[in-house]
Amino acid sequence: MKKRAIRGFTVVEMLVAMLILAIVGVGLTTGISSAIGVYHTSVFTSESQLLTGTLDTALADVLRYAKYEKAATEEEGDTTAHFSNTNYRVVNGSLLAYEGRLKMNPTDGAPTKDTLLNLLSDSAYSTMSLRDLTLKYEDTTHVFSGSYTLVSTRDSTLTKTVNFAYRTLVC
Repeated sequence: MKKRAIRGFTVVEMLVAMLILAIVGVGLTTGISSAIGVYHTSVFTSESQLLTGTLDTALADVLRYAKYEKAATEEEGDTTAHFSNTNYRVVNGSLLAYEGRLKMNPTDGAPTKDTLLNLLSDSAYSTMSLRDLTLKYEDTTHVFSGSYTLVSTRDSTLTKTVNFAYRTLVC
């Protein structure tokens, strides 16, 4: 009886196998990277909708019962309207984006970390920060209006700009 020689893989067969594994690896890496990007976008969309609703409620509470106050330093084109609101003990105060959060300055003085009031707790912002807040007042319609931008802290390309308008009940 003849014994058969045990043969291994040739170099060409090994190269083809390595090439197939490399193609599969690149495909998996690309797919996983895309899935992670879609996940981050989905989480930002969901959390920004939730935060927008919460901010909408907080802004409505403050501005619906606010009385517009023209600040001594206010000029045409200013992006921050001043107001008073007795419920919040605000006299000629303003809203501002400070350290990525919505804050209220209760007086017309220079804002400091100690004098600013939180409208929402820090946990409400989770993975986002707020910037570019504007607030204007239209005297003829008694409407406070403005906008702000939410930015993801994980990916700065994920942003959402929100416009708002509230008619004041105090004229």
